[in-house]
Amino acid sequence: MTGTGGVAAPFFVNHTIRLTRAEVLEALRSAALHRARETLRLVEPAPRGVELETRLLSGAMVEIDGAAVVIEARLPDDLAALLRQPAPAPA
Repeated sequence: MTGTGGVAAPFFVNHTIRLTRAEVLEALRSAALHRARETLRLVEPAPRGVELETRLLSGAMVEIDGAAVVIEARLPDDLAALLRQPAPAPA
């Protein structure tokens, strides 16, 4: 018996996984491309640059506070069609 009514208590572990700079940048690009496709409905998005907001901590550790990923993509055809319509003449 486990003392918890026959239900085994779960085991938890802590583990640190270090990512390379390239892996961090790729993860940021992937997240931004997913958002560009799903939320913004952009067509064929491609990353063009990544800017990280960082701060230096003690022990030469760097903490990432945020990131900006520059995306280039096509607008969906329905939105592009709206933008191509001539503007109404001023009254």
